[in-house]
Amino acid sequence: MTSARLAADPRLSGDHFEIQVDGWLHRCHGDAIERNELVSWLCVVPAEGMLELDYHYSPEHDEDVDTATVTGRVVELEVLVDGVRVPVARVPSGAELNSRDPEQPVRIGAAWTDEVLEFAEEPLFVVTLAR
Repeated sequence: MTSARLAADPRLSGDHFEIQVDGWLHRCHGDAIERNELVSWLCVVPAEGMLELDYHYSPEHDEDVDTATVTGRVVELEVLVDGVRVPVARVPSGAELNSRDPEQPVRIGAAWTDEVLEFAEEPLFVVTLAR
């Protein structure tokens, strides 16, 4: 995608950005993510679908992958459960996810409740940033 096409991409030009955070990649590389945090992230811009938090690609080294830096305040944190978005209190860091017993499920607190969500595998998160 050319820089002009990236500039015109509605996923990059609105007031909010929705960014997919892969739980497996986050477990290897990620810091905790919390509401109200100011962030500036390099994201992969796929041909369609959500932006993806970039842990591997470098625009200098991989010309086949379109990337863009997005900056904003975290206003929503969600995890996908059977295709449904469920608000969560925070996205744990990779170190936190790695510190658990691998035989135990991943446990993440739901937002605004005492419910604990459990996952057999690393979940997929959706983080919404406001400009």
